[in-house]
Amino acid sequence: MTDPLYGLTAEAGLHVLKDRWCQKAYLETQCAELAKNLAIALDKTASPDPRQSYFGGSRDDRVVRLRESQWERGLWQWSKRNQENLAGCWHCILAYQVPLFSKQKKEGWGYIDLLGIDDDGTLAVLELKKEPGRSTGDRTTNSESPLRMVLEAAAYAAALRKSWSPFRFQLADYLRKNAFDEGLISRLPQKLTLVRLVGVAPAEYWMDWLPVTPKGLTVSATAWDAFRHLLSALERAQLPTTFVSLVGDPSRPATLKARWLKGFPVG
Repeated sequence: MTDPLYGLTAEAGLHVLKDRWCQKAYLETQCAELAKNLAIALDKTASPDPRQSYFGGSRDDRVVRLRESQWERGLWQWSKRNQENLAGCWHCILAYQVPLFSKQKKEGWGYIDLLGIDDDGTLAVLELKKEPGRSTGDRTTNSESPLRMVLEAAAYAAALRKSWSPFRFQLADYLRKNAFDEGLISRLPQKLTLVRLVGVAPAEYWMDWLPVTPKGLTVSATAWDAFRHLLSALERAQLPTTFVSLVGDPSRPATLKARWLKGFPVG
């Protein structure tokens, strides 16, 4: 029988667990273990080497062509154009594909999908998932769970806390260069504690996890209870989590609409 924890403990840190503890079949066990040992997992999350530039670097064209990256870029352009304030999630989106890894080695890190900010200076780490693919019949092929979405956002938030001093300096400079209000810059915290985690996906992704689809029906009520328990533990750790549903065409940002998906998971 496969070990639902894959031989890992919270000591591995979120930079490891985000890629290993995200299986739908083991959602209940993995959420329960992480909620119980969240403080350990956050503490053991590795600190990425500081970068010379977190903002404005070149992006790999192969990455930009991926569907998730199309959604990321489209949502960033939509926010930049409309300056939409999605209360409880973000005031505006500052950038997309923000790298945390050093140039020499990724060390388990990649890009923050999108970085948002509230008008009080609170940062929001947005983790975006694409719509599911289709296989035969009514089944879907996308296997990335809401747990993975949450763990990735939490891992990047933990990394930001540990790299905050150099990151804050570059973020303030980035905001000035892009004509953001000095009042907002002054509200950036000196020590980063509170970070919003925002799971973002097209409506089709969220519908795929409802308890009426072939995939959604395989997740038990007790598993979703464990997931909610993990979200409560994250909130106590000053990492409150919200979810956002998108509709529209990412290649035409003006068509996009975003809304806070309250009440997820259902039941």
